[in-house]
Amino acid sequence: MATLHLTLKRRWFIDILRGIKKEEYREIKPFWTQRLHEQFETVTFRNGYRNGSPVMVLEFRGLEVKEIVHPVSGELVTVYAIKLGALLTTSDCDGLKEGTGAQARTVPHADAGGDGGAVQHGAEGPDGAG
Repeated sequence: MATLHLTLKRRWFIDILRGIKKEEYREIKPFWTQRLHEQFETVTFRNGYRNGSPVMVLEFRGLEVKEIVHPVSGELVTVYAIKLGALLTTSDCDGLKEGTGAQARTVPHADAGGDGGAVQHGAEGPDGAG
């Protein structure tokens, strides 16, 4: 089975690492529809593009379509919800899980689900492109 690779902003990366955020969102667009059609076993999240950026691998628990409140606009949007399972491995995440240092701060989320998401958790835009 395949691994889904996604890049996240720090606040969402930390929330997933700490077990607060159990799903990652992506807007329903042709790019994500095509990319998410595979059967995945794991999801690898990376916080940045440089060598040595924090990385974590979690179980992929499925995909569903749902409506969430956009964390910035407050509008109701339909998204792909990528369901996350157990944290399997981490690399270069020292201090992030425990909440040490200024890097580990997180911002409250707009929706009760804790993530606001695809809409934008990825790199720079809802489609993860950035």
